[in-house]
Amino acid sequence: MKSFKSLTRAVKFGFASDLKAAFAAKIPEKQAALKEIKAKYGSSKLGEITVDQAIGGMRGMKALLSDISAVDPDKGILYRGYSIPDLQRLCPAAKEGGEPLPESCYWLLVTGDIPTKEQAASLSEEWKVRGVLDASVKDFIRGLPKEMHPMTMLSMGVLYL
Repeated sequence: MKSFKSLTRAVKFGFASDLKAAFAAKIPEKQAALKEIKAKYGSSKLGEITVDQAIGGMRGMKALLSDISAVDPDKGILYRGYSIPDLQRLCPAAKEGGEPLPESCYWLLVTGDIPTKEQAASLSEEWKVRGVLDASVKDFIRGLPKEMHPMTMLSMGVLYL
């Protein structure tokens, strides 16, 4: 019951909808951009795909259009066009000059915008409220075999939720 009260508090004070509203505002623009790409290039081929590539986990296959991340040979990993040093400089952090909050990076990945301190704090508060686990979830995870691979445990825990 505690988690329901916390979630009710989150909705009451407004922080539960900040990210959702920011994301929803982006949808019409993204839909229009994708329609334009499809109209211009819809029948264009991206390349040839072999059975080896499909079996090998899509290595080297151009199969997805994404503006979320890329790897630049000089700048390294880019998230929404920002390098890691950019994120360290621009994103809200727990302490001045520290590493960006995970909430800041998540906000950027979902919306494409660097969040304000208030937006990152809002998301942090929402995650705290939603992070309360029911005892049955904890019991389920504790009941998994100790020798099981950690990623399998994580997957099973998420599916249980």
